[in-house]
Amino acid sequence: MVKFKSNKKMKILYILLAVIFFSCKTENKQKVVYADAIIKTNDTVVIDFEAFNEAKFIGKTYQYLDEFNEFKDCRYGGFELLPEYGEKKIDIVKIYPNGSENPQLLLLIENEENGKNKITDILNLSKENLLKTGENFVLISDRYINSGKTINKPIAAITRIESEKEYFTAIHKVWSVDCKSGKFVEISTKNIKVENEEYYGI
Repeated sequence: MVKFKSNKKMKILYILLAVIFFSCKTENKQKVVYADAIIKTNDTVVIDFEAFNEAKFIGKTYQYLDEFNEFKDCRYGGFELLPEYGEKKIDIVKIYPNGSENPQLLLLIENEENGKNKITDILNLSKENLLKTGENFVLISDRYINSGKTINKPIAAITRIESEKEYFTAIHKVWSVDCKSGKFVEISTKNIKVENEEYYGI
């Protein structure tokens, strides 16, 4: 009789352990985590942006960016609302790690009718040595000038800081935003300049 009670207790214990194991497994499946770029230091999440896998995020939808563990400890500097082209409403979102003056990622976002945001492309700037000198910054504008002609299309560019000038002309790299495909497209910097809105106190 004693042996029976012992076996019964053991069975109950095994069942409880099994329930706990599968509960933890299910909970982990529900979390959106792409751990290849995450480094934890004293419970602080530090992102290795150079190891960041953009492909894992393209096509994902969200309501708030901190739904992704990678972005929980980042700043989302200035949501740059761009003009509407066609039927799509496009934003560029700048992702700053804490302590950084320049964004490490630019997310191209399509605003969906259900209130969700869809990531259509990511520009990883973490490997751009031009941004490590302190002389350059990331410029986003809804228009630029090419060979004297104004082009009403949004761009992202790496350019030298020229606060005292009416136009930014020392542009090192530039990407046009293709709003139809939802992609960043690198274009030539030749004969391109961008208006410095702060020059006029705008």
